[in-house]
Order: sequence, then structure tokens, then C-alpha cells
Amino acid sequence: MKAMTLNNHPWLQRILVPLSEEKTTAKVNEESPLWEEVDSGIARLGSLTHEQVDIPRIQENCLALLEQESKDFRIVIHLLRTLQHGGHPQQVVLASVLLTGYLRHFASTAWPQDARIRARLLQQVLKRFEGVAGYFSQRCDEAERKQFRETMHVLAEMLSSFDATLSSEVSSLMQVYDRSASDASVRKEVEEPQAQPAVSPLTPPATAGLEIAADSERSWRQSLLKVADLLCESHPADPVGYLVRRHAIWGNLNSAPVSKDGIRTQLAAVSPDRVSDYRNRMATDPHVWKEIETSLTLAPWWFDGHYLSSQRAEQCGFHEVAQAIRESVARLIHRLPGIEKLQFSDGTSFASPDTCRWIMDSEKESERHELAINDDASLWQEFHLNGLQAALNKLEDIQKKGTRADPRFYFYNQLTTARLLEEAGLRELAQHQFCSLWKSIRTLSLEEWEPSLMTFLKKYISDTSQGLE
Repeated sequence: MKAMTLNNHPWLQRILVPLSEEKTTAKVNEESPLWEEVDSGIARLGSLTHEQVDIPRIQENCLALLEQESKDFRIVIHLLRTLQHGGHPQQVVLASVLLTGYLRHFASTAWPQDARIRARLLQQVLKRFEGVAGYFSQRCDEAERKQFRETMHVLAEMLSSFDATLSSEVSSLMQVYDRSASDASVRKEVEEPQAQPAVSPLTPPATAGLEIAADSERSWRQSLLKVADLLCESHPADPVGYLVRRHAIWGNLNSAPVSKDGIRTQLAAVSPDRVSDYRNRMATDPHVWKEIETSLTLAPWWFDGHYLSSQRAEQCGFHEVAQAIRESVARLIHRLPGIEKLQFSDGTSFASPDTCRWIMDSEKESERHELAINDDASLWQEFHLNGLQAALNKLEDIQKKGTRADPRFYFYNQLTTARLLEEAGLRELAQHQFCSLWKSIRTLSLEEWEPSLMTFLKKYISDTSQGLE
């Protein structure tokens, strides 16, 4: 990849196509079919329906809107999110080039003209860049690393002229990437040197050499694990690969391992030194997650390892992955009750007390039917005492702790965000949020709105009950 290639990328040329002053300064038409499709598609990115999202179509719609209708910053942010989501180096670099090019030409003219709203939107973009720093540093080549750093430096310089705080945040982001690059370099030095073919992140992973064998349980399991490896490597923020791996690990386990006294088995525990090493490297080594996942394929009953993997997913900003891992463990324990109470041969529990609490949180969440935000009063207290940013941070913490996959949970969180924005005087941004929620929710059925309610009711309905369908 050459710097010149991305600096003259066709997408950048389409973004920079001049429009009339009226269109340049105006918000995108909220009733535009293209915008509605883009906005609703982005809302599903990273959700349970992520696989149904047509990302190339969203990207084309964003470019069409920017080229023909409006330079609204929100359109650019949606376009950037499709590139940032997977953390692929070339896409991340392209996102940085598009962002810098757009701001250079339209920062002071395009909507929103309100500097506070523009700053908040830009902070969202920077946060997503930060979330994929580890994966980027692990996979990028030197040219990609260099161009990303140069582009971010240009962005920081540009912002310094009208927003020193944002410029400082970009500089901090560069430091995060520098640390990640250093960690990746150290890791490569201690690993066995082996040339790896470059893989273009804009193309699907090569699967020509992948052989799927199903002639025995063992060969089928190995095939599933290979597929899981490809999925996790190419789409680290998508839960699917991690779920496939756990299906391969647990799919044929129909009973607990044999134990002498009903508690202690003959299975060897994962080495305490290895576990300690994993924990010590969690915050700095981008390779540690793959090692943890590999250990889990060799020790299927090591529930503490699944908790560790979930924590690593959260560190990377992949909340959907962390949630999916926890729910998969909870489903196994529901299928084999009491399995978490067993021990390895050295007396180490399959699941430590902390891991048991983590699993129980998933069970509790799946049967909880109160409003998604139970801490509403304290949230508003936080707003009145410490301001909007503190309240939004608290809301984000609440949302991260939640495991509900229902659209209802998501919408109530977004509704609270809109109310906070309105109360803070950011009425235009709040109105956009309200409208977006309305458009997304008005066609949902009850079962789509809260599927866990239907599941909860069905648990208590006898098979002989009549007239339910």
C-alpha cells in the first residue's frame, strides 16, 4: 500500500466533490431513504443482526449522500465506522485519511456548525480508533503504521488552530498506537521468526486451502476450529468466530467428566504460572488473547479462561464478543447443571468464585424484565452534580455491564442518552437521536422488541397448553 494511493482514494475524491453553499451547510434530510437506510444499518452494526448488514451498500449510500446531498459530519462518521469496525489496518488507515481530508475542507462549514456538537462527534471517532489499536498494531505493516501516524499528526496540527483539547486527544491517541506498536515489536522478537504472507484487509481471508472434513467427530471438530480461527482473525469484533470455537469445544459434551467423590476429577488444571502470565500480559500484549483462546480448546472445562477471554474482549472494546462468551458459558452450565462446582485433579475449581459471579450475572440478566436502566435516579444525579460527560460515562458503564440482547435494552439506553443531550442544551443532536429511535422502533413487533420476554413466558407454559399460537 502506498501513501499516494490512499491520499488519492476515489472515496476521498467523492467526499470532496463541491456542493452549493446551501447543501454544504445543511443537515442531511432526515426523511431521505438513503439516510434512513444508512442510519438503521449502522444501528445494527455489532448487534445480533450484524451479519445481515450490507456494509458495502451502507458505504455506497454514504458516499452518494456526501457527493450529492450534504456534507453533514454524521454521514462521514457512519462511513468511518464501517471501516473502523473490524480493525483491519488498511481500512483504519483509509478512515484516518478520509477523516482528515473531510475536516480540512468542511470542518468550519458543514453541519454541525456548533463546535460542541462537532467535538463530541469527533471524540466518538477517536474512541473507535483507540478501540482497535491493539489489533491494528498486530497486523499492520510498516508503511501502514507510518501513514496512520503521519495522518494523525496532520489532524492534530489542523485541530490545534481551533480546538486545543481535541488536538491533545489526537496526540494521546498517537501515543496509544505507539505503545501498541512497541508491544507488538517486542512480541515478534521473542517469537520464532517466520515469514507470513501479507493479507489485504479489504479482501476476505484466503480459504482456498481450508479443507472441511466431517468423516469423524474429531475431524469435524478440527474443521470447526479452523473456521473459528479464520473468523476471529478476520473479524475480531464479531462474536461469530468465538461462538463457533465454543461450539467445537463443547458441542459433543453431553455429561460431566468422571469424578471420584462427585467433585474432584482426574483432569489436569491449566498451569498457575501460565494463568499468571496471561493476566500480567492482558493490558499490553495483543497476542495474549489468541493464546488464551488456544488454551481453551485444550482445556474445555477451564471456565476461568473464558472469563479471562471475555475481559480481554472488553479491553479491546468488543462488548458484543464479551457478552457472547459469557452467554455461551451460561448455556453450557444450564445444559449440565452443577458442572461449575467440579474441580481439577489438584483441587482447583473449574470456576473460581469471581467466575461463578460472572456467569450468574448472565443468568440474572436473561430473566430480568425491569427497565434496562435501573440506576436512572443516580444517572441524573451524576448529570446535575458533574455534568453531561460524567453522566454519559456512567451510562456507558451501565450499558457495558448489561448482557441483554433485546432491542428494548439498547433503545432505552439510547433514549436516556437523547434526554441527557436535550437537558444539556444540545437540542439538535437530541432531536436527531429521538428521530432515529422512532424510525427504528415503529415497525417492531413485541417479539422483536423483547424476545427474552417471550422466552421467559414459554419457560412457564405447559406443553399441553392450548390456544397459544
